[in-house]
Amino acid sequence: MKRRLTSYVCLLIVLSAAIFVCAFTTRGHFVEALPVKTILPESMEGYQSFDMLHCQNEECLKSFSSEGLTNKTVCPECGGGLDLISAAEYQLLPQDTKILHKSYRSASGRIFMVSVVIGGYERRSIHKPQVCIVGQGNTINGQRLIKVPLEQDKNLDVMLLDINRSTLYFSYWFTDGRQETARHLTRLVRTAWDGIILNERRRWAYISVAVSNNMSSEVLPELNAFIKQLHSVINSNNQLLP
Repeated sequence: MKRRLTSYVCLLIVLSAAIFVCAFTTRGHFVEALPVKTILPESMEGYQSFDMLHCQNEECLKSFSSEGLTNKTVCPECGGGLDLISAAEYQLLPQDTKILHKSYRSASGRIFMVSVVIGGYERRSIHKPQVCIVGQGNTINGQRLIKVPLEQDKNLDVMLLDINRSTLYFSYWFTDGRQETARHLTRLVRTAWDGIILNERRRWAYISVAVSNNMSSEVLPELNAFIKQLHSVINSNNQLLP
């Protein structure tokens, strides 16, 4: 009986792997609809934005807040070019990937760092967030699903990671413009469904909000309030690429 059960489990694993391979290698119809807007607002109610600029010189690669720079195109350390996108992102992500970054300061002084990655035809633009976080030398001390209240009694599922012993909170979710999920596996399953059943390739967006926990006030209520407002301003209503 145990041997038969093992055989069934192995068969299920093989079939599941085959389904995902088929889903991610199919060259289905590419849906141009954008899942979120491609411009982050300069300001939101109660928040003022600023940019982090990244040196493109591979021997420097430092980052600077736009607030402290008089020349926002030249690195003050080495004279290299500055960009909103880091050199690593340009090198690692496909060319049709859209990347948005902006930081927001609240009235309390807390800073929320927003990143949006919108995938294109290639599917390697978005991967499991934990991989990059750990790869950058951070430690994930815990993770849990939280529900952020939205308008009309709806909730947004958001994954919340406790980074470096609660000195940083990192939250994220995914959307293809029709559906939202905080689980990477759920996104893969829905992508597989679109590829196999509908013969479609849809753009997915990965939205993340990071906030440091270096103030005496409770961070999570402020994070929930910020995500609620951000969610309302970036929904695209299936905006199309030009």
